[in-house]
Amino acid sequence: MGKVIQFFHPGTEHNEDSGAKWHTGEHRRKFMKTKGSYVNESKVLNSGDIYFWGEWEAQSKLLERFVKSGKEMPHFLFEPYYAKENIGDCNTDPFVFGNQYYYCVCKQGHYKSMRELEKMDIILFGSHRANEFVLDALFVVKDFTYYNESNFINLKEHTNETYFDVSIAPIFTKKPIDSIELEVSKDGCITPKDKKIDESDNCMYSKTKQVDKYRNYRAVMYNEKDKHDGIFSFVPCETDGAFSRPSINFENIINLNQTQGIKISEVQNMSKFWSEITKQVFNQGLSLMVESELPKKRSYETEL
Repeated sequence: MGKVIQFFHPGTEHNEDSGAKWHTGEHRRKFMKTKGSYVNESKVLNSGDIYFWGEWEAQSKLLERFVKSGKEMPHFLFEPYYAKENIGDCNTDPFVFGNQYYYCVCKQGHYKSMRELEKMDIILFGSHRANEFVLDALFVVKDFTYYNESNFINLKEHTNETYFDVSIAPIFTKKPIDSIELEVSKDGCITPKDKKIDESDNCMYSKTKQVDKYRNYRAVMYNEKDKHDGIFSFVPCETDGAFSRPSINFENIINLNQTQGIKISEVQNMSKFWSEITKQVFNQGLSLMVESELPKKRSYETEL
């Protein structure tokens, strides 16, 4: 028995201006291009150019504007990078770059359950868009490290520089403020009582309750699948251009009406659930990104 968390975060696309600089407002999604490895519908591992949706709140280079954009299609294509000297308030979480994915803080202040995940639990990071739940990352929990404001610098030794700079360091640029009140439904949906609050934008520097210990989670990666019932973390991707984020559904587990917060479900067979979700992604003509290049660090002078 394991847990599946339907994790809602803001689904609005970055525009040309907000996507170029280190973002300071509400979290958004970016459509990006990188090089990396992906698994296709035939379960074959390939490498090359990859297009994908994700969160990257640091700087980006605008590569292309899409003149014609259909339903939920991207309007801009970015190449992610960052300038450490010009660090912003917004952190990137989850971090789906390089050969190790991480999840470190979002929602953990409000939801104790997000600080109690166990090995093989699955987080579905996505958004409510056009009456559907669209997926931008599937995260299988491997393990975690505790941290807080007094010792977060220790994570620098156990992660990569890019992740620490864009995901961990920005968390502590502002102090947490008061928590918000939540309500829990019988089917496991947890949402803010004040529906005007976009709770999914709750990193530590927003309306997040401060706690003694947060968890920095590591994901099960593709090269570790044989030790984890054949399942692994991935990001839906394409190899030849723009696409809309894939919609997924699973009776009694994915709530298509919920718009924010989280939904927690217990699942008897995690491997079977994972296979069904990946099948839905493949059926929409997409592949699974399992590794990518780390965005490069540039000097602030180079950025200008």
